[in-house]
Parts: sequence; structure tokens; C-alpha cells
Amino acid sequence: MNGRTCSRTPVRRTEGFTLVEALASLTIAAALLVGIMGYFTTAYVGIRQDGTRTRAVSQTEQAMEATRAWLMDQYAQGGRPGSGQVQPSDLASHGFNGSPGINTVVTYTYPQSGPPGWEITVTTTWQSRGQLQTYEVKSFFGEYDHAKSRAAQ
Repeated sequence: MNGRTCSRTPVRRTEGFTLVEALASLTIAAALLVGIMGYFTTAYVGIRQDGTRTRAVSQTEQAMEATRAWLMDQYAQGGRPGSGQVQPSDLASHGFNGSPGINTVVTYTYPQSGPPGWEITVTTTWQSRGQLQTYEVKSFFGEYDHAKSRAAQ
């Protein structure tokens, strides 16, 4: 053989990655992506739940306006309701439409002292992630407000 000896000494490459290094990098990247995907999935569920809350807040506002209209009608007919709970049919006759899964209760009180008018409380409840959520709004609707509203009509 021409007097040369053939030696097979391994040559260490200085560029590139070995297969083991590439697989380890992919495994780490996959683990990080799984963690990030979990965060975005939770954020999406939160956004969907906020949509339910937005509908509940809107329903509360509609119930408040329907209650004011109902009280104006009662007052115009010579009545001055003392206190109680507004029936859903009375709210519906003044433009209120409830959403399924969202419960709204409206109460009113005519106080014995202070300015003449009604304190209206609208309480809206719904289920979110297995927990009962509540949104409550209180408002004062005075006889002065009623007279102003009637004059504007």
C-alpha cells in the first residue's frame, strides 16, 4: 500500500449541531410552547366570560330604564308605588328583554324621608366558571326627574 498508514482518527467538527443537540432544543421549544398555549387558552376563556358580563351589564341598564318608564306610568295614573319588586311582565311591556342564563331582579322603595322619589335597585346574576356572579346598580329616580321626563315627551 504505498507505505502509508491509514488511520481513522475522528475529526471533531467545529460547525453545526449534532442530532442529539437538535432534538434537545426541539424538546425545550415544545415545552415552552405548551406553556404559552395554556396561557392563551385561559385568556380566551376569560374573554368569552367577559362577553357574558357585558351582556349582564347591558341587561341591567335596560332593566333600569324600563323600571323608570314603568314608575312614570304608575305616577301618571295617579299612583305612587311605595316599595316592592317590579314584575318581569311590567318590565317587558316597557322594552326590557332578558337574556337566557342571566337573571335580573328589580326592587324599588319610596323612602319616608328625604327627597320625594324612588330608590331603584337592579340586581343581575349569572354563572361564570361554576361561580355565581352578581352585578348590582342603585339609582334614585325623583318626582322632579319624573316631571322633567314627562315635559320632554
